[in-house]
Amino acid sequence: MPTPPPFMRTCPQCAELLGALVEAFVQVLTDPHYDGAERIQIALARHLAGVHPETLPAPHTDDCPTCARHQELNPEDVFWREHLARRLFLPDELARLP
Repeated sequence: MPTPPPFMRTCPQCAELLGALVEAFVQVLTDPHYDGAERIQIALARHLAGVHPETLPAPHTDDCPTCARHQELNPEDVFWREHLARRLFLPDELARLP
């Protein structure tokens, strides 16, 4: 897991969602059918995309099909901003999942 940027620890909603995400990952280890981790990832990415858009990383530059598709169709799409936001708190292999 990447270390989230400092602003995510000072934003109350980011901090709360990060804590919930850690708890959800622990729960997944004991219950593989638990889907809370995905829901919390979406909520955190949505929050980052909507409230902290200036902090989003640059698009992937190495053949990321999601980035290429969104840049071609609609670079202002909220789902693309959420895709970018996931890189702030997930390892790249998880952040790139559609």
